Amino acid sequence: MQNNKEDFKFPPANELNDLLKKHGIEDQYVRGQLLAYAIEPNKDNLKDFWEAVMPRVMFNKMFTSPYAKPSSEVNGELEFAVTETGLPVGLNTSEVHTLIAGASNSGKSVIMEMLSSEAIKKGNKAWMFVKSDDSTRIIRTNPDILYVDFTGDFRINPLFCLSKEIFLTIFKDAFVLFEGTEGYLMETIKELERKNKNFNLYDLSYFIKAKKHSALSRTQRYKESVENRLADIINSPLGNTFNCIKGHEEDIVKSSVIFNIAKLTLPLQKFIVNTLITFLYFHNME
Repeated sequence: MQNNKEDFKFPPANELNDLLKKHGIEDQYVRGQLLAYAIEPNKDNLKDFWEAVMPRVMFNKMFTSPYAKPSSEVNGELEFAVTETGLPVGLNTSEVHTLIAGASNSGKSVIMEMLSSEAIKKGNKAWMFVKSDDSTRIIRTNPDILYVDFTGDFRINPLFCLSKEIFLTIFKDAFVLFEGTEGYLMETIKELERKNKNFNLYDLSYFIKAKKHSALSRTQRYKESVENRLADIINSPLGNTFNCIKGHEEDIVKSSVIFNIAKLTLPLQKFIVNTLITFLYFHNME
């Protein structure tokens, strides 16, 4: 817009009305006067326009969202916010992915707790992975929510609830392995499976330890790489969690759960979160 009010041209009334709504001009007197001027321009009263509208318009241009007014489709069954224009915002439980982004202390965790609480109230199951005890206050809203910090009785066997190929993918994504180790690990898993259909990470670790290779061979490097990573898991807080042939896989998918991963290293966090999420995905697909 021009800063010279003599050069200003009123837009048609319908365009002006949309402009006023967009910038939150709600004063009925101001809106009525401006719409009247749009129909029958009166330069003597343009000062009212500049004083009432331009500061708000310029502020909105500089500091508010550049996006157009959202449609009603932004709303869903789990309402948690409103848009800049006052429309309700919510998620649908059928949506696969939703990104919630914001600066530190902007309320991301609070929103997640709200969404989980609302989902549970509506009869859905919710899983939360948290790194702080503060987030566990949601437990007080529902006594049926399970709490797992991997120091108790919860058990799961990735080699039972996932295919061996998917387990290998999750394992190599979580841990740094000597180049070429994946092939060695897969062959070892197949070899162990021919001897024992049901085995866990402990069995795999013992089986690999018993294997003999030339000290200077690349195969020995592969063995050491896998052996060290398995030792990291077994000797971590996750050790007891994986000490089973069949764990609580079928029970956990029927429950709302808070998984506290704060006591785990980053590789272990990645490994257990990807294991659980992948298992849940394939369970739901079935």
